[in-house]
Amino acid sequence: MQVFPEFPNNRRRDPRYQAEFRAYETLQASDADGIALYGARLNRQCRELDYLILLTDGARFGVEVKGNSCRLDGTEWQLQTTEGWERQPNPLTQVWNASMQMRDGLGDRLEHKPFIIPIGPEMRQGKQ
Repeated sequence: MQVFPEFPNNRRRDPRYQAEFRAYETLQASDADGIALYGARLNRQCRELDYLILLTDGARFGVEVKGNSCRLDGTEWQLQTTEGWERQPNPLTQVWNASMQMRDGLGDRLEHKPFIIPIGPEMRQGKQ
């Protein structure tokens, strides 16, 4: 699979971007028929998708990459850092919101209308 743009050289060895770089390498090695867009967003005001995957059969996937360990403690998402577990925004809500902005912004320009599958109670209820 082709991935655009090329992953920035200054981020390849930066520990903060290692998970995104591993995802980039995995997508590049994939034989899936389509392309992936790194850091996809419609404009500066829109939320960023770590990856937008567009397959030739019309399937589209928004991907939010998290490094380290991530957990759900009750209703609070946490990411493990060197300082311990820190509260983080809900990654499902992040990718949902960015995907919806992308869908709404592209509108009628999409050949195939996306089919949205909500995951988890937070998505169905629109909670963050």
